[in-house]
Amino acid sequence: MKTSRMIQIAAICTLTTSFGCSESSFTSSGGTRKFEDPKNASPRQGQADSGGGSDLDSSEDTGNGRPGVDAFDSDIAEDSSNITTIAFDDCLKIKAENYNILLIFDNSGSQTQTDPDAVRRDGALYFVDQFADYARRNPQTIVRFGVLSFNHGSNQISDQWLQMSDVQVDQIKQQITTATTRPNGGTAYSPVLRDAERFYGLLNDGDRRIKNYTVFLTDGLPNASDLGTILGGAIGFGRVEKMTDIPIALNALVTNHDVAMIAIATGPDIPPQGESITQDLAKPTVGTSDPKHVGIYRRAKTPEELKEVWKGLFATIGQCD
Repeated sequence: MKTSRMIQIAAICTLTTSFGCSESSFTSSGGTRKFEDPKNASPRQGQADSGGGSDLDSSEDTGNGRPGVDAFDSDIAEDSSNITTIAFDDCLKIKAENYNILLIFDNSGSQTQTDPDAVRRDGALYFVDQFADYARRNPQTIVRFGVLSFNHGSNQISDQWLQMSDVQVDQIKQQITTATTRPNGGTAYSPVLRDAERFYGLLNDGDRRIKNYTVFLTDGLPNASDLGTILGGAIGFGRVEKMTDIPIALNALVTNHDVAMIAIATGPDIPPQGESITQDLAKPTVGTSDPKHVGIYRRAKTPEELKEVWKGLFATIGQCD
């Protein structure tokens, strides 16, 4: 009877447009796990799941780049009978053969107050683990990651995309750690957006089905001279960033490479104008090659809310109609 019930739940998860298995518990060989509909998982829920184990070091971050939180459920099932895994795999394979995901981290000085425990790092490591698990189960699908960071300018952490493999997953994680270490300086958006556009230009995927995503995480206003936040906002040749520079760089990235932007505003102190600017980064509202390949905006005022954003991101990308 239990097996029949699980099959029914799996069928519903796979066929419905919103993975309508909210608050359902089920049993697999990996134990009982809760599957929460990501559309109902508001980043303002605040409390991270404390029921799962973690392969992240739960010790306090000592500043040496070692993961220091234990709130991410990193029990990523290898078992193909896991209902959540089946549902997401089906959707991801339907959407594309390739996934290129560029992570862009705000590493300005204010991150020392906004994110003292480097949740942005640990959440990204968890996110990478989820895609690495998907890539292992689906070797015909190519999954690549790139990593950039920014403060008063763009910091290119790597000069090439890394494709998921046992070796390169570790390299991706090291790049994430580097990108989120020793925050300092100001907050200029347009230089890193221009670098992102060039980074996608390195790819040559031909006619393969592909989905490009850029995750852009920031905790403040850009250092645009017309906002009065010019400190540390130089973007080269003695010129200071202006607000008009941002949409120009953003639109080139989105339109030239069919990128869906996932914009995340973090921290408690961003003024409404800053939230609005970050939300405007979540483009396009209607995709070009796929109308549903659209931007996503998330707001996380506390570290707990940021954990929830990262925990739901793979599920959000994996939804299919």
